[in-house]
Amino acid sequence: MIDLRRHYLRVGLALISATLSVLCLTANAPAQVKAKNTRSLQDFEGTWVVKFDGKNLIVLTLEFANDKLSASLSRPESFQMDQGGEFSHISPKHLNETIGEASLVEGDLEFKAASGSDSDEYVMRLSDRDHALLQMKFESNLVPDPPWSLVRVSDSEKSSVATNWDITGYSKEILALQSSLNEMVEKDQAVRKEVPILQSRMKQVDDGNYPELLNIYEHYKWPLISVVGRTAAHNYWLLVQHQEPEFQRRVLPDMQRAVEADEASKVDYAYLYDRVMFLQGKPQHWGTQGDCKNGKAVLAPVDDTAELEQRRRELHLTPVSIDEYLKLLDPYCANYVEDAPLPTKPQP
Repeated sequence: MIDLRRHYLRVGLALISATLSVLCLTANAPAQVKAKNTRSLQDFEGTWVVKFDGKNLIVLTLEFANDKLSASLSRPESFQMDQGGEFSHISPKHLNETIGEASLVEGDLEFKAASGSDSDEYVMRLSDRDHALLQMKFESNLVPDPPWSLVRVSDSEKSSVATNWDITGYSKEILALQSSLNEMVEKDQAVRKEVPILQSRMKQVDDGNYPELLNIYEHYKWPLISVVGRTAAHNYWLLVQHQEPEFQRRVLPDMQRAVEADEASKVDYAYLYDRVMFLQGKPQHWGTQGDCKNGKAVLAPVDDTAELEQRRRELHLTPVSIDEYLKLLDPYCANYVEDAPLPTKPQP
């Protein structure tokens, strides 16, 4: 049996970055938006926006005429949303999608939006006159992410998708830091997508990233979202997640303070907290960490198993079911090869 405290794969982050692209999401998830209610097409008419960091991320325009809805949807060309509902890696370029089909199903508006040869399917549910929830569908099931909150805006309000995501107002120093983190993440992810996944290759990349991560920490402590941007803050966390236990323990209290100040992701913190507990031989709290055994993922001990799924649900960790979560990790365990000696060099 592999010693959980020394196992270098650290399966919880074999999900690559613990974020799910909105363009490629898991099917067969429980419905989060669907509910029986009575509405008419006219109730949905108007301009609706999804706001993030005070900017328009998605703009949905619905016009009712001749008993039909004509509509358009504008959104960034690409973006990611983590399991806590926070967005990152938002493209400054945006797409304008046309809605070809729109119908009421038990009071919810279901429609397809297309751009070129690609199409996305959505479900919109009104909460009240000026608020609604929007969620994507995949193979007829709602995706497991938290639904997006829509707000109705007046026709006179400027309703275009923002393009200045994560780039405006940063100094040359911060822009260089963002670029450095992007490059390190690209290398970090590349070795974790190889088949087989070699421990020696991961260790080589992780050791190479360490000096820069330490330099950033000594200069900024835990890099705050308001200082380096949401994407860079998330990238820093991802790289720390693959570092030595000593360094992870050192930075965890700073990340906790950042979370309390709304300057770091709660979901990212949950993964790092569980990792630190796991590698100290202590029970984890959110069930994000496991081990590979006979090519299968096995959950590491948890402090309160009775309330585990409720804690995962509160943070929108997906899937909520631990059995389903472990199934997602199984392919990484099947491809993992422990081909290098475990690290012995201490790190601060």
